[in-house]
Amino acid sequence: MPLCSRCTGIYIGILFSLVAIIIIERRVKGEFPSVKTAVITIGAILLMGLDAAASALKFFDSNNYVRFATGFLAGWFIALILLQLKNILMWKKLVRVPYLNDKKYFITWIFCGIGLIAAFMFSFKRLLILWGVISVIGMIIFVTLIILILFFGINRRLTNKINSWKSYVFYFTAGVVFSIGIVALLSTARKFLI
Repeated sequence: MPLCSRCTGIYIGILFSLVAIIIIERRVKGEFPSVKTAVITIGAILLMGLDAAASALKFFDSNNYVRFATGFLAGWFIALILLQLKNILMWKKLVRVPYLNDKKYFITWIFCGIGLIAAFMFSFKRLLILWGVISVIGMIIFVTLIILILFFGINRRLTNKINSWKSYVFYFTAGVVFSIGIVALLSTARKFLI
């Protein structure tokens, strides 16, 4: 795999969570999630951190399944917050309610996540290259979201200026190209830094 188990989980979680949210909701929304969702997200991140710290300190020997699952859980919920933050900063007109506000949408989204964890666990040895490519795509999408959030958040003249899908596709594509450049540069620089 091109990434460690935990990072693979994070990036696959982010990518498929975004896909699931977009398929389930089919609208551009931009409101922060409920306090309950934020607390669950923080809990998922802390669980992943606890697994990493306990493993590094040799309290227990974590395996790749646990690393993937805790990373996936964190990535699954992080995507929900990043998507809404990006939408709030980019879109001029959007629905001012949080994603997955409807209980049936939230439960559907959770079951999608459980299904994906199961699919990965049962198929990653046979489909190693496919899962590796998917994790790299997830990493590029994650970096793209961060770049767009920073770009639109820092540049006040652009905040809330997107009002068409054509403009959105332009900025998103530019973000993806920039993300690929950053990942390639860091990957190349890593050889010289280690």
